[in-house]
Amino acid sequence: MESSTEEKQQTLSSELLFLQEIFSLNPKSYWIFNHRRWCLETMPDPDWQRELTLVGRMLDMDSRNYPDDQSAWLYHCWLVGREIRHISVLGTYYDPSKSRIILAFDDEIGMLTPFKVFCKKENSPLNIIKGLWRSVNGGISNGDRMYGFVWIFTFSDEEIDNFSELLVTVKPEWIVSSHPEKKLTRTISRSCINQKFDEVKEILVLMVPKDMTEGSVEATTDTVSNLLIESQDSLLIGTSEKLPVLRREISAIRELLELEPDSKWCLQTLINLLRELKYISGLNSEEVADVNEEVVKLCDKLIHVDKTRSAAIFESSTKTLIESSYVSSEVIYKHMGTLISKSTQTSLFSLTDKKITTIPSPSIFLHIRKLDLSHNKLNTTKFLANLISLQEANLSNNCITNVQGVYGLEYLRSLNLQSNLIVTWEFIENELTKWQGGECKVYLYGNPVIETSNDELITKQKRTIGNIEIVWDSWTT
Repeated sequence: MESSTEEKQQTLSSELLFLQEIFSLNPKSYWIFNHRRWCLETMPDPDWQRELTLVGRMLDMDSRNYPDDQSAWLYHCWLVGREIRHISVLGTYYDPSKSRIILAFDDEIGMLTPFKVFCKKENSPLNIIKGLWRSVNGGISNGDRMYGFVWIFTFSDEEIDNFSELLVTVKPEWIVSSHPEKKLTRTISRSCINQKFDEVKEILVLMVPKDMTEGSVEATTDTVSNLLIESQDSLLIGTSEKLPVLRREISAIRELLELEPDSKWCLQTLINLLRELKYISGLNSEEVADVNEEVVKLCDKLIHVDKTRSAAIFESSTKTLIESSYVSSEVIYKHMGTLISKSTQTSLFSLTDKKITTIPSPSIFLHIRKLDLSHNKLNTTKFLANLISLQEANLSNNCITNVQGVYGLEYLRSLNLQSNLIVTWEFIENELTKWQGGECKVYLYGNPVIETSNDELITKQKRTIGNIEIVWDSWTT
């Protein structure tokens, strides 16, 4: 008879406590560490952070455990990277021109329960607003469980122009991540106040963190002024205490790495500590660039050393590359709100010839208008669905075999897909027949496209699909 999830969690938690008592008798037993490893891998909801803290204390108590006895060090090496990663909100925006709210996550999430949107008017309590959530991938909040990085809430026909405050709330139990190791660990509330936008006609209003109390919305001291927010994974100590600890640990790990240059534990730990340093220490732009460069180099080395985790490490390296190259959107401050003007969003983001195979968190490109990812190793365009402001995209000289994620990009006017690996015409036609935008040119020069009906190569035939013009000539700037 199988145990329930709750019973299994309770039984294995008791087993871990029992093993912790055994440690006091024999702290260097490989068998105890192996059994703890089995317990953590088997239990439904392991507390990785607690386990890291426990083994860290054991190492502090007996610094001679290495190299004479490596049990705790090897166990710590296995633990690194297994802790639950937090889902973060990259940005929440109110778009008054389209009466909608845009919510961008750093991970693909499925909506189990529709997020709550509240409206507060003068001299009245909070009221729930009716509307529909959908992901940019097409999923809607009616239980079909479509995953998406970016979710959009469209208001129903009710009038909301005269609201004084707008609030959206997301609770951890309302979502599920596409990656089981990632979770939303706390309730997220974002709010904005109603303003008159005389100077800028088309704006996105940044909704800032709020604490929701019963019947009212109280502002916190938190502010968000750009898309790249601090990770929720940071250590739970003050910045003044954290900085010297980080610098000391980084120095120690670098010394260990000199002794063991191929140590997976040293490489992964140094990567994690450098990222933490970048977020908390207030480095200048040159220092941040140096840290990013070192992280990328360490990731490249770790890929060769730890081949079993090469895909995850490469994703981490790509995130660092994107962060180091990203230029924040111009932000306009007015009254108590933060506005991002559609007319002043980032003009061009370029990351060419970086051997990129995937875009880990495409929602970070939410405000990008012009994108250049040419000469990489991308095999899909699906991530483009998240770039809802995109006007021009250059994805030439990649490994793309299909056209996806394009039909909903209403502002897109140029898509360069030349010199890729698109073979079948139907792969192009199936996506572009759903096109919802205005006139757009798609460049397909250098793709071995054939008509599947007669297997004949298509050579520079001019075709149109609705408002889309297919261009077979080479793209020029």
